[in-house]
Amino acid sequence: MLVLMNSYSQILLKKGAGSADDKNILLSFLNRYTFTGYFLFLAITVINVFLLKYIDLKQFTIILSCNYLIAYMMAIYFLKESFSLKKVLGTLLIVIGVIVFNLRL
Repeated sequence: MLVLMNSYSQILLKKGAGSADDKNILLSFLNRYTFTGYFLFLAITVINVFLLKYIDLKQFTIILSCNYLIAYMMAIYFLKESFSLKKVLGTLLIVIGVIVFNLRL
């Protein structure tokens, strides 16, 4: 659930940046998309700190690495971003790196 909220807040921030007003930078940070995205990030951060008391750090990093994959899929669906092999490979490298880091040797 937190991974979905985190991905959604990234989508909101990207959408807010796309609707930014070049004349007034302060208003760019106060539009509804950007404000909601930052609020979600703050709430998620507080919840994550609380969860670290109960979840092992190695498990937590695996859960958080899913965020990159879900955010990319949501950006394709909601923001109509292009699907490219370079972006897919980059996302997969992040996920594979986290899995390798968490292997018990």
